Amino acid sequence: MKNQALLLISIFALAVFSACEKEESLKSNQTENVVDNSKTIIEKEKIPNEKANSQAINISTGLNGFSSYGAPGSADVKWKVKRQGASQFQNALVSTGNVETPGGAVSPMFNHPNCGIAARWITSDLTINNNISFNIPSGNAVYKRNFNLTCDHIYYAEIGIPKIMGDDEIVAIKINGNLINMPSPPIVYSPPTCGRYLNNPPIPITNFCQGGQNTISITVSTQNPGFSSLFIHASIAVQYKQGFCNGPADPEIGMGPG
Repeated sequence: MKNQALLLISIFALAVFSACEKEESLKSNQTENVVDNSKTIIEKEKIPNEKANSQAINISTGLNGFSSYGAPGSADVKWKVKRQGASQFQNALVSTGNVETPGGAVSPMFNHPNCGIAARWITSDLTINNNISFNIPSGNAVYKRNFNLTCDHIYYAEIGIPKIMGDDEIVAIKINGNLINMPSPPIVYSPPTCGRYLNNPPIPITNFCQGGQNTISITVSTQNPGFSSLFIHASIAVQYKQGFCNGPADPEIGMGPG
């Protein structure tokens, strides 16, 4: 009888111990689930305005698309131009920087040393010597260039323009059709100053940009028949929101030669 009582007590104790162990295991699992859920919530609630990976695109004129010079007479592989009176865009042409009159006289007016070598003059019309032609009618020429942004989640974007010149005068700069505030007086080519310096500070364009293809366009006014051309040394810098954009950057990195 005594042995039977001891056996019953042992069975009861074992049952109580198993029940307690099961309850502790359940509590532990619940705790782990709470921690995991908390981690998930934290991941989902990452502050989207923290700056993360970035992208910089060289949009200077007269390059071959990979931050090296295009040869005079070649097409600028990125910039296109719709010349005065034209209905369609054509490839902009890289020039020597010289102007050639109908009589064959050559003027190095666009090759002032203060202009630097970070970009090259582009135009719609070249002579046989790859000089800027003097036979362009008066009116407005529109130069444009597409650039791709790798992500929709843009935290901040800006355009830095260390140097920009146009002949006769730059009258509009637009990003996706949105007009950038222009400095005063107008941007013209006027050696020895060689154009306007606009990189102090860079111009915010966050609200104008989007993921995928974007377009910058620059309108150059030619007030009298003669020549028309554009020189811009510039880049667009973009910061993306943290945790959203991890794709590869556009290969057009940096500010190019010079």
